[in-house]
Amino acid sequence: MNSFRSKGFGEGANDYIRSIADSVVDKAEVLERGRVFQREHRRFRILAFSNRAILKKCIELLDQLAQKNVRWDFVFELSMNEKEKLTQIKSKLPCVRGQIEDVLSLRFEPVPKDLCQQIDSTSFRTDHLRRWTVEGLRQKWIDDGRLITSYVSYGESKKILADSCLMLVVKIAHQFRSSGNSLIELVQDGNVGVMIAAEKYDPSLGWNFTAYASHWIRRHIFLGLARRALIKVPLNKKVDINRFLQASGTLAQGLGRKLSAEEQHELLADNKLCESQISSCCRLPVSLAQFDDRDHSGSPFVVESNRQSDCPVESLHRKELQSSVTEVIHRLGDREKKILEMRFGLNGEAEHSLASIARHTGLSHQRIHQIIANLKNELRNQLTSFC
Repeated sequence: MNSFRSKGFGEGANDYIRSIADSVVDKAEVLERGRVFQREHRRFRILAFSNRAILKKCIELLDQLAQKNVRWDFVFELSMNEKEKLTQIKSKLPCVRGQIEDVLSLRFEPVPKDLCQQIDSTSFRTDHLRRWTVEGLRQKWIDDGRLITSYVSYGESKKILADSCLMLVVKIAHQFRSSGNSLIELVQDGNVGVMIAAEKYDPSLGWNFTAYASHWIRRHIFLGLARRALIKVPLNKKVDINRFLQASGTLAQGLGRKLSAEEQHELLADNKLCESQISSCCRLPVSLAQFDDRDHSGSPFVVESNRQSDCPVESLHRKELQSSVTEVIHRLGDREKKILEMRFGLNGEAEHSLASIARHTGLSHQRIHQIIANLKNELRNQLTSFC
C-alpha cells in the first residue's frame, strides 16, 4: 500500500522531490548566488555585443522591427505596458544603431566598450544573444574563447541560482493539485518560471530570490493550466474569475457562512462576470471513459464525474485513514474536539472560519489558530503510518 500511495504525487514526482531535497539554502547564500549570476550575466552580454557576428544579427532583428514584422517586447526586455521605458529605448535606438553600422563598416577595428555598454542599456533580450551564440558555435562563425567561456559560466550560475528555489516550486505546485493536473506537470511549469525569474532577478534591489520567484512560478503554472485546459478561457477572464473567487472567499470568511445566491450575483456584477463563465471555468477535467450512460446513447455530452469509481486500494486506504482520524479525535478534550469539528466540518458540522469559532468559544482568533496548529501536529504524530 505504501508503494501505491507514493504514486499519488504523480508519476515521477516522488523521485524528483527526493533528488532536489538537498537543494535548500539560506537567504544569505541565495543573495550571494544572485550577485554571482548578475555579474556573469552582465559579462556575457558585454562580450556578446563586442562580437561582430552578433552585432549583424542585432541589425537584422532591428530591421524586422522597423518593418513591423516583430513587436518591441520581442526585441527588448520590457512589457508593452511600460510606456516610459519604451520611450527611453526609442530615443536611444537611432544613435546606437548608427554607431553599430559605423563599427561594422570598419571590418578590423575592435568594438568600443562604451558602445557595448550603450547597447546593453537598451535592454536587448538575452534570449536572442544565447540563441545566436549557440547557433554560432554550431555553425562555427563564433570562435571567441572569452565569449564561449562567459556563456558557459552564465549558464552554470543561472542553474545554481534556480536550484535554490526548486523546493519552493513543489510547495506552490501543491496548491494547484485540485486543478486535475498531475504534480509533475505543475512542477515542470513552475520550473520554467524559476528560470525566467533567475534571468530577471536583480539582487541589488534587496529582494529575496524566493519571494521574487514565487510570482513567476505561479504565473507559469497558471499559463500551463490554461494551455492544458479542456475549456479554453482567455487569460484576462481567468484573472477576473480568480479575483471573484478570492473576493467571495474573503466575504464568506468574514460572514462565517456560505454566500447566498443574491450575494454571489452582486459580486459577479461588480466583477462584470456572468454565472455561466464561473461554472464553466471551475469544472475539473473529467475522463471521457467515465460517464453516466443511462439512456444507452453513448453520447459524450452526458459526461459526469464519477467520484465513486476510485481504485479499491485507494478507497480502502481512505476508509482506514478516516476511521483512525475519528478514533484519535475521540481521545481529545471536549473543547479541542469541538474546535476541530467546526473548523474542518466533521461529524455533520459546517465549516467555520477562525473568527466564527472564536465567537462561539469565547477565545481569541490567535488562540484558536494555536490550538488548531497544535492539534494538527498531534494528529500527524499519531497517524505517521498514513503520512
